[in-house]
Amino acid sequence: MAFAAQVEHERYLSLHDLLAMIALQYRNVGLEPLWSLLETALLEPAAESWLDAGPEPLAHFADGEVRIALFDPGAWHARYAPGEADCSALERGFEYFQARQRQFAAVLEAHAVPVQFVHCADGNADCLR
Repeated sequence: MAFAAQVEHERYLSLHDLLAMIALQYRNVGLEPLWSLLETALLEPAAESWLDAGPEPLAHFADGEVRIALFDPGAWHARYAPGEADCSALERGFEYFQARQRQFAAVLEAHAVPVQFVHCADGNADCLR
């Protein structure tokens, strides 16, 4: 105990304390954008929540599941990298984006939140409604 702090058992934490700790942990591992979807899914399953903040995947929680938009390379380019012309940078960016989609899906499924991938050919968020 370097700081002479008394360690308390987690049973003394309130729900708000636990949520704040989890949110901080998600931020520390780079998953902060996903937290609002996950929090809504776990605590307000009848509510809706959107993740629409590039460069993160487009996702929508509604009806008890998270729908994640699948984009064709052209739709992804138009939505996330409209000014980019370097083909290798576009390819790397799209691969990173797809990996991020899989990462988000894995975290959601680990919390028993169903995930459905929805093809969005034109890059429009309406496909997730």
